[in-house]
Amino acid sequence: MDLHDHAFLQNLGRLSAPILAKRRDTRNKPLDPTEEYVVRVLVTAGEVVTVVDQMMYAIDSLSGYRCPKRARQNYPTRAHHMAYHLENHLIRSAALTDRVLHLVNVVFSLGLPDRACTWLSVAENSYVKRTLVFGPLNALKKFLQSSRTQRNVVVHKHRYTDDRLHEIEGYFLLDQMDRNSGKQDPLVFRARHMFKAMADNLVASRKSELRKFNQDTAAHVTEIFAALDGVFAASLAQRQSARPN
Repeated sequence: MDLHDHAFLQNLGRLSAPILAKRRDTRNKPLDPTEEYVVRVLVTAGEVVTVVDQMMYAIDSLSGYRCPKRARQNYPTRAHHMAYHLENHLIRSAALTDRVLHLVNVVFSLGLPDRACTWLSVAENSYVKRTLVFGPLNALKKFLQSSRTQRNVVVHKHRYTDDRLHEIEGYFLLDQMDRNSGKQDPLVFRARHMFKAMADNLVASRKSELRKFNQDTAAHVTEIFAALDGVFAASLAQRQSARPN
């Protein structure tokens, strides 16, 4: 399911549109607390959807590599290009749990500053843990745990590694050195089509794997949105009833 079409997000958009239009018409008059709550939930939910979208973009960017003739020197090799977008996907997916925790913090009005939105302070909050939100939230955390582990390695220790990528990386480095020097090694030239085919196959394989990963990720987020929708509706109704006439 496209998260943009989820009822939670659609409802937030419907509620936020007149609020934002009112602010425009009243020359940026400050929002009241209820209006501010609605808009803040919308923006924070949008941050979650943006991460999922970026995970999709990273996959699409794996293919379509082109090395401009005028920029061959110091231009990333195809292997570097692939590693860059695979790292991008990994980092985005590892960030998703944190974005969701920020959203839960806002919907439940826990009042935590951004830096304090940890799993312990948000998901393990006694109120949150008693609701239907905790189950899908915990499922997302478990699903993305391997991504967080790999992300920490990439960020703190060394670059993205993949045995299949390493197999072709050396060739593309030699090919780049040949292009930079202007001299073509016949052995490297003859191997070009074979390594291009290997790279094409790797890209196709990883795109298939990561598309499935993204679909499963979106399914987890869908369940979280569904659970948060009820919490948001109840909180909004309570705020509206407490508004001064």
